[in-house]
Amino acid sequence: CYPDLTTATAETGPIALVNVFRESNAVPAIAEESVAIGAAFLWLQLGVLSLKGIQIAEAGGITCIADRCLKVEYLRNTGR
Repeated sequence: CYPDLTTATAETGPIALVNVFRESNAVPAIAEESVAIGAAFLWLQLGVLSLKGIQIAEAGGITCIADRCLKVEYLRNTGR
């Protein structure tokens, strides 16, 4: 575990997808960090929705997926 995305990126290298399992009110700050580290995607899990966070991410060039489960979508798209 890392305390923030900047530290995680510094220690592991680039992060393409930030997967959010936090309360919706945490999303704007996570979106700002995601932009700062150059992430390509911000994925908000089922029940997580923040229009402000989505606006921050999209303004920073990040593609956002909201209120979806990554595993469910992966299985649906791979036909499994």
